[in-house]
Amino acid sequence: MRTLSSSKAWGFAAALLAGAAFAPAAGHAQAPAQKPAEVTIGFVLPLSGGSATIGNQTKMGAQVAADQINESGGIASMGGAKLKLIFADSQSKPDIGASETER
Repeated sequence: MRTLSSSKAWGFAAALLAGAAFAPAAGHAQAPAQKPAEVTIGFVLPLSGGSATIGNQTKMGAQVAADQINESGGIASMGGAKLKLIFADSQSKPDIGASETER
């Protein structure tokens, strides 16, 4: 079984988190009138099953990155909004991953 190194998992989690944080701003020319106090980001990861190793590494990396952002004052461009992460387990099964994504 092929696994990613810890540094690659951290890099992946950081890139995923950064992309998710900036996604709401894509395509908007004006800032919203009211800035949210919290930004929720959902992850569907294989936390169990055959791919659980990478899923759990990604979860840990994303949580550490979110904690660091929150401890540093939140997302500055959004008035200090804090990140809230929600994790769902795909169980390493595509059909469960799809249903968790729709939830």
